[in-house]
Parts: sequence; structure tokens; C-alpha cells
Amino acid sequence: MMTTTITTMTEPGIAPLRLMAWLSPAFPVGSFSYSHGLERAVQD
Repeated sequence: MMTTTITTMTEPGIAPLRLMAWLSPAFPVGSFSYSHGLERAVQD
């Protein structure tokens, strides 16, 4: 039998983890999201 448990993280220590996730290179923003415009400008 399989059960699903939903866990809400409300501890004070979750804020730094959330910030690290936002600042992670794996997050799809930053230099990679803006590189297409630069590549297009160089191509033209």
C-alpha cells in the first residue's frame, strides 16, 4: 500500500536553501537566458 504525504517546509532554515536554488547555475535565468540576444546581435 502506497501513501502520499505532503510536507510543507516552514522552518527558518528553508529561506537560505530557497535562495541558493534561485541563485543556482541550474536555474534557467541569467547569462544563458540572455545569450541568445547577444548571439543574434553578433550574427547580424
